[in-house]
Amino acid sequence: GSIENRLVYCNTNCHQENRFKIKWPTPEIIKQLVWEKPTTHIAKELGVSDKSIDKFCKRNSIQKPPRGYWRKISTK
Repeated sequence: GSIENRLVYCNTNCHQENRFKIKWPTPEIIKQLVWEKPTTHIAKELGVSDKSIDKFCKRNSIQKPPRGYWRKISTK
């Protein structure tokens, strides 16, 4: 892309501080949340995508419920 389309920051620290739009909860809190409700619900509450939650979990070695877990729970 052209330079006009790129964000420009005053320095590296400024860039790092503005890189993430939300203040993430601690990994411990996210770990607890992923077992309390579906990723899509957590993502909506935080204002991010469910893919962002997946990436956060992967970066922090947080195990999530297996695929289909919430559907099984909702049918019981």
